[in-house]
Amino acid sequence: MAHLGRILTASAALAAAPALARAEPLTVGGVFADANIIVQSMMAILILSIVAAVAVSVRKVTSGPHLSGGSAFLSGLRLGGPLMGCLGAVYIALMIFMGVSNVPTPTPLKVIAPGLAEIALLLGLAYPLLVTGVAQAAFPHQANGSLAVSGGKVVGSELIGQNFAKAQYLHPRPSAAGSDGYDASASSGSNLGPLNADLAKRVKDSAEALRAEAAGETIPADAVTTSGSGLDPHISPEFALLQAERIAKARGVETRLIKGLIVVRTEGRTFGVLGQPRVNVLETNLALDARYPVGQPPAP
Repeated sequence: MAHLGRILTASAALAAAPALARAEPLTVGGVFADANIIVQSMMAILILSIVAAVAVSVRKVTSGPHLSGGSAFLSGLRLGGPLMGCLGAVYIALMIFMGVSNVPTPTPLKVIAPGLAEIALLLGLAYPLLVTGVAQAAFPHQANGSLAVSGGKVVGSELIGQNFAKAQYLHPRPSAAGSDGYDASASSGSNLGPLNADLAKRVKDSAEALRAEAAGETIPADAVTTSGSGLDPHISPEFALLQAERIAKARGVETRLIKGLIVVRTEGRTFGVLGQPRVNVLETNLALDARYPVGQPPAP
């Protein structure tokens, strides 16, 4: 979508070019009339796309049945938002070209230079320093990477998933990031289509392993599918509770205690409407080690 924005911005410049040689002031209609048929077609397609995106967005939001958690609204916003952003970028570029062209007397560089220097100072230095300072003062934990600390050492980030294989830990969802999964330097999905034999085999193997661990339980989708990034730090509460019996057995405590801790560590929807309830794997495993250490009595 970013490439499309740049292409359309360049198209706006090309559209304005034929009219720049004219003596009269530029207008939007004049620019469109002077543009060649290719640029005119691109402009028309963009405008029609915006209208269609808005119409589809409104229809998704107003028609039922609605998806839970505001998903219908967000889905509609995803359709219309990028196209509206492209139209805005093209319009701003067009207005800049028209404004420069319509100035009766060119302004000397020595008059413009101080203003440009101020803008560079404000946007290139002052603004980044201000944002960094506010972030460090108001949100230091988030600004520094939401790092998780155990025993005085950084053990990971709350925002980047990592693999856990031991029985006493909550296991994350499958990952296609790197050859062994959860490689932060190779974030990626599997890119395998729904009819791919390798994908079908992997899902089948994962499902069979879970059925052997929790016979008769429903297997959640995230238990056998990878995320788009391969680094999802969360799993669904259903997948977490599915593992409670195994974790309890490995830690020598009752299953209800593990389930209770998982319920406590379950995060709700952001702002009450965004996303789905979720469990952070790393944070929950740190809580398990602190509350029910392996081979030791539960902490008070």
